[in-house]
Amino acid sequence: MRKLILISLKNSLKLVTIYPIHTVMTFIYALLNIVLNLVFWLVLSSNFGEIGLYGIKEIMVLNMFALLADSLGGFFFGYRDLPYCINDGSYDKYLILPRRDIFLFLIENIPIVYMIQQFFMFVIGFCVVIFAYEISFSIFNFLMAIIFLAIGVLILNLFYGSLTMLSFLIDRFEGFRELIFSLNITKNYPLTIFPKFVQIILTYVIPMSLISYYPTMCFFGRTDNFKFLVFELIILIIFALLYEFIHRKAILKYTSNGG
Repeated sequence: MRKLILISLKNSLKLVTIYPIHTVMTFIYALLNIVLNLVFWLVLSSNFGEIGLYGIKEIMVLNMFALLADSLGGFFFGYRDLPYCINDGSYDKYLILPRRDIFLFLIENIPIVYMIQQFFMFVIGFCVVIFAYEISFSIFNFLMAIIFLAIGVLILNLFYGSLTMLSFLIDRFEGFRELIFSLNITKNYPLTIFPKFVQIILTYVIPMSLISYYPTMCFFGRTDNFKFLVFELIILIIFALLYEFIHRKAILKYTSNGG
């Protein structure tokens, strides 16, 4: 484990030193993306007031939590390139190692520098929003919101991982996977602006709302924390079982084909 983390850190630092301009431009792009998104909501709220029962301060906090979710999602970044590693055969080496193959693959491909960038932008942005809008909050609710967000990130990436594992079973499936995850942008929007059936899809099918909307509701004390924790754990178990089922089928087929 320690060795893999060090390899991941070494790879990340190598990319920074080899392509420093790319690293800086990636940071600038992420920063501009956040600023433009916040400006969009400022303009919208100044003209229309509350949006989906959300005022501007709630929307700002929601976007900060979405940024933190992006940072934590870096742990599962390896899923993005997994189909290509399957096609070129480079994934084979993980199948002969003593520990779980996908776990080793994900650990070795963590973009540590990117995660740190996103995390620091969250910390700075969150502090600015709290002080700028004079938001008072409960430390307990804040901690529960972080826990809900972390569980939500895990659930969402179990779903993403399940779709990725289908690449073992279905050729060129990654195109459909990316089409579904183009909905990732919805994490920056209040769930209540969408029609009811879309809200259901974004909660129970493609659980984007679990990484930003519901943690924000918890942060402002608008949810029953215990009930929502039970709900998230049930959803987590369902998605974990789905992932495990697809993973077993995928690896069985891959190895039986000589992979």
